[in-house]
Amino acid sequence: MPAYNTYPNSKTAYPGDISIIVGYPALPAGPSGTTTDQAEAVLVNYKSIPFCVPSAFGDKGYTQRQITWQVAYGTAPSSITLNLQGSINDVDAEYQIIDSSSNIAGEPGRTISSNFRFFRVQAAAVGGSPTVIVRIICM
Repeated sequence: MPAYNTYPNSKTAYPGDISIIVGYPALPAGPSGTTTDQAEAVLVNYKSIPFCVPSAFGDKGYTQRQITWQVAYGTAPSSITLNLQGSINDVDAEYQIIDSSSNIAGEPGRTISSNFRFFRVQAAAVGGSPTVIVRIICM
């Protein structure tokens, strides 16, 4: 099992945390509450760093959590499809698409409910040379 919360490989998001999984810095805001988000270039089949959502009940099972994901562009795409993927285990072959965004203007927030433990973003289609920031908010 990979070690979580060790940037840049992966991280853990607790309820109320905001994680930046595409773009830099891929760490929560510091004590000042500010970040210097820098958009990251993405290509077709790009996969972000995964993040883990801990169970609400320790090791006794995973209940559904709400995840909100936001998409912003430093350089806008001509077309794009970003997939939010989830998995019970952090195994590439086990990730499933749970939501998608094709909005070239970005997404102020899309909320889904899921019992997956791990989440990441995959670029399924990319037109142009966009730079992207994706924030995940765990509720």
